[in-house]
Amino acid sequence: MSKIYNYLFVYSAFTMFSRYLIPFVKNIGRIGRPIHTVSSISPGGQNQRRYVRYLQNRQLPLLICEGPPKTGKTWFACAMAVQELRSGHIKRIVITHPTTEPTHSRLIFDIFEDFYSGFDIHTMIEYGTIEISPLSHLTGRTLNNSLIISNDMQKSSPEQMYDLTTHLGHNSRMVITGNVKQIGVAPNNGLSDLILRVEKDHQSHRDVRIIKMDTGDIHSNQILSKIGDLYYTKPSKPLQNEHSPFSVFSKKRFRD
Repeated sequence: MSKIYNYLFVYSAFTMFSRYLIPFVKNIGRIGRPIHTVSSISPGGQNQRRYVRYLQNRQLPLLICEGPPKTGKTWFACAMAVQELRSGHIKRIVITHPTTEPTHSRLIFDIFEDFYSGFDIHTMIEYGTIEISPLSHLTGRTLNNSLIISNDMQKSSPEQMYDLTTHLGHNSRMVITGNVKQIGVAPNNGLSDLILRVEKDHQSHRDVRIIKMDTGDIHSNQILSKIGDLYYTKPSKPLQNEHSPFSVFSKKRFRD
C-alpha cells in the first residue's frame, strides 16, 4: 500500500508542477512589469470609436466588425470582454475560430497578456473562465453568461456562420470579426453572406450592428497603414500582371 501512496504522491506533485509551477516560473520575468488595464482602451479614428461604443452597449447581442488586419477588431473585443468579466456581467470569455489553426491560440494569448500574466491566463483556461475552441467544438452547446468572440470568420461558410449564431444563450453577446478582402477568401464566405443579409433588411435587424474598418484605422505602426493602402485600395492605373491569380489587384477582387 505504501508504494501506491508514494506513486499517488509523486503523480499529484508532478501534476501540480506541470500545471501551475512551470507557468509561474516562465512568467517570473513579468513580475513588476506593467500590465494594461481596460481603462487604457483608446480608440483612434471614428470607426474605432463607434466600435467601442457598440461593444459597451450591453443591449446589443450581435456585433460584426470587418476590415483589414491591425485595426483593433480582436483587441478591442478582448479588452471589452476582460472589462465585462471583471465587472461580473459575464462569467466566461469564449474565443472561437472556423478552423483549427494553432496560430490562432497564440494570437489570443498575445492579446490577453496585455491584461493578465501568463500564469493567470493558464489558470483561467484551466477553470474554463477563458475558453479557446474551434467552431466545430461548439456543436450542440448553448453559451450562457458569455462574451463570444469569433475571429477570421471570412474563412467560414454560410452554414458555419448560421451554426455559430445558434450558440448564443442567455445573457450572452457575440462579436464576429474578419476581413472579407483577405487574399484567397471565397466570395461566398460566411462573413460576406451575413453582412449582405443584415444590410439588405437592416430595419428588421436593429439588434445587429456592423462596423467596417479601413486602412486609416491601423495605428500599431505608421508604415502598416501605408502598406495597407497598397493592398486594399484600388489602383488608379491597371497593373501589368493584373489577371494573375496571385495579384491582389485583380479585377475580381475590386469589382464594384
